[in-house]
Amino acid sequence: MQEDAITQGLQYLAREFSLSRQEWRDHHRGGDSLLDALVGHGYAQEQGERFGITARGQARLHAEATP
Repeated sequence: MQEDAITQGLQYLAREFSLSRQEWRDHHRGGDSLLDALVGHGYAQEQGERFGITARGQARLHAEATP
């Protein structure tokens, strides 16, 4: 099964601990719109120009990993 863009973005963000918007652009092909979608869904949050995964994002990843 191919993972959707949201799940791929969450996995990347979770591995990085936190990152800036420019770091996201440099290293993830999802672009600004995917990062904004993660924030919009409550899966990521911005704090002091850094983005990190939220508890809701971690729960989504856990649910995706559980068959």
